[in-house]
Amino acid sequence: MKNTISSRLIFLSVLLGFASALNYLDRQSFGILTPILEKEFHWTNSQYSWLVNAFTISYGFGMLLGGCILDRFSLRTTYTAAILLWSLAIMLHGFVGGWLGFLIVRLLLGFAEAGNHPCAVRAAGLFIPATQRSIPVSWINSGVNIGAMIAPFILLFLSELWGWRTSFIIIGVLGLCWIPFWLYFCNHFPTLESNSVATNKKETDFSVIKSKPFLGFFIYRFCGDPCWYFLVFWLPKYFHETHHIDLKDFSHNLFYIYFLATLGNIGVGWLTQKIAKNDKNLVRQQSVLMGICASGSLALLLIPFSPYLLLSTLFIGILAAGHQGSMSLYFNQIADIFGKENSAKITAWTTIGGVVSGVIFARIVGYALDQGVTYHTLFMFIPLLYLIGFGSFWILTSKARKNV
Repeated sequence: MKNTISSRLIFLSVLLGFASALNYLDRQSFGILTPILEKEFHWTNSQYSWLVNAFTISYGFGMLLGGCILDRFSLRTTYTAAILLWSLAIMLHGFVGGWLGFLIVRLLLGFAEAGNHPCAVRAAGLFIPATQRSIPVSWINSGVNIGAMIAPFILLFLSELWGWRTSFIIIGVLGLCWIPFWLYFCNHFPTLESNSVATNKKETDFSVIKSKPFLGFFIYRFCGDPCWYFLVFWLPKYFHETHHIDLKDFSHNLFYIYFLATLGNIGVGWLTQKIAKNDKNLVRQQSVLMGICASGSLALLLIPFSPYLLLSTLFIGILAAGHQGSMSLYFNQIADIFGKENSAKITAWTTIGGVVSGVIFARIVGYALDQGVTYHTLFMFIPLLYLIGFGSFWILTSKARKNV
């Protein structure tokens, strides 16, 4: 049994990590190749913001439907369909010939990519015992950052060698190659008996969304998520337009930023483990750490005074590290405050808040840039959003923290 669990743990951890890396590689590809695409298609910043929103809106819609789809179909079928669909969607990017075509494939990609995280977490629960489940879950989070770090270099190599259209097709093929390994795993490693029994129980208690703690969690996502979307979709444009560097040059800067984001995620996890051994009120200490992470966004205020690109990259990396760390703490506290039975529901509903604000922020950014507003001016508003989000979170969850 030990050997079976060990083999299952290693195989699944690698599978989930690789799937998450592919998920973010595909997601990042459009933003990274945007300077090349804009040169060919002559989009305005406002038009580009609609392409960003197409992904964001359909991603949120996919998150809403994800639970229903997972309940109706098996995990084996759902995860296969999700990766098949998003792989085909990213490949279709290489065949479109204009703004409308990109809008359609971005909608398809966003909807399909929303399935990765729910399916991955469900897989960890179905195949791995609770005592070892943190390992594959950590690989899911690590895969996201690894995908973001390697994306610039892979796309740089492919676009220089065969052009941007072939780049989209090849990274889509990588997703198709993942599917046989997933099907092999499902066929050779049975689910744990305690987790394999389907449940027809439906949550009907929606009173939780009327509570102050829920509003605090919702506002934090509403304020923080658009800042992360800004990093994912607009940073390549920032480096290209403000510092006049091409994909080959700014790929290193993106690597540094997402490497710091990974360190932030790992560092917060390590600190949380240390605090858990020495402090009874873990939730309160996690909230304090969350505030420290959110304050990392203040580093953006130094960018206009930075004479060096590498120093500006460091300041953006501090923001990325703080965001990743704060979101890890955020998800940990959902289960502690609302209970495990409500964690998935709260996560889905607060995610929608982030999607809505992300759509609004993208339109504001696109319009502002077309009107001559600089990226440095926009950077000044991001710390304000984080501080408003965390301040609301701290006040509205204060009573709930005392009761945990």
